[in-house]
Amino acid sequence: MMTYSQVHYFLTIEGSRSFSHAAEELFISQSSLSKQIKALEEELGVQLFIRTSSRVDLTPAGEYFLEFAKKSRNDYLELVDKLSTIDDTKTSRVKVGTLPFLAQYNLLGMMARFQEANDRIHLDILEREQKEIVYMLDNHVLDVAIARTDFMDMEKYEIKPLMDDALVLVCASGHPLSRLENVSMDQLKDETFILLDHKSTINRLCMDACRRSGFTPNVKYTLSGHELLLTMVSSGLGITLFPRRLVMNDVSLQLAAVELKEPLVSSVALIRRKDKKASFGAERFFTSFTSYETVPSQTDNA
Repeated sequence: MMTYSQVHYFLTIEGSRSFSHAAEELFISQSSLSKQIKALEEELGVQLFIRTSSRVDLTPAGEYFLEFAKKSRNDYLELVDKLSTIDDTKTSRVKVGTLPFLAQYNLLGMMARFQEANDRIHLDILEREQKEIVYMLDNHVLDVAIARTDFMDMEKYEIKPLMDDALVLVCASGHPLSRLENVSMDQLKDETFILLDHKSTINRLCMDACRRSGFTPNVKYTLSGHELLLTMVSSGLGITLFPRRLVMNDVSLQLAAVELKEPLVSSVALIRRKDKKASFGAERFFTSFTSYETVPSQTDNA
């Protein structure tokens, strides 16, 4: 007989479009997850997913089952939340999606303080890239996200701003540009760029800024993680445009950060869907998280 766990597994796979990512989030083996989905498909008599080499997609039957699964999950979470108000020992679980910058942006302290003050709330923190976070938020896999808002359609989201982070030119400390007080974008048109990959908001900010200045950047490397990217820049393999805070937190590298004449700023915020009913824990996290520590704006550190 179909179980709620199987419905939850189905939604987790649908949200991440990956069996391996879903298994990681669920803390089970990929083989166990596959067996559960196969058992669900056999009971329903339909195939729910189509696996390709790069992603997992829903079949038409899977699309139909998705509506049932979302309603079942929402009904279940509403029930659990109501029961938690009766049983004061009940733990409320909150799924928080975040870009991999909690430590660099000094948000771990806020997490710890929130957890200390709310011991009935358990935070499930998932680190993902921007596009995946937005997808999971839109499909109600996440309760709340900590992400960049620069290119998001904010009409369907509720946000709580956390900080603005100005992008700067980053180059090796011995690079000729490192001696300048500031640079304009058109001074960079002949440089070799190293950027985060296309899943990143920072990539789009950089590409758009270059195009507004009349050139397409010569991007030699793209990477998924900022630590390796900054290491490559430090080695003189190219330059990048990068959030100042993420550069300042990597003092071990021989890097120079140069101001841009044309300001380029990225905004980070707490985000949730307006149409998703919040559990007790999710509501408490969204409304009170920022009260546990004041995060200074970029201009405060300038």
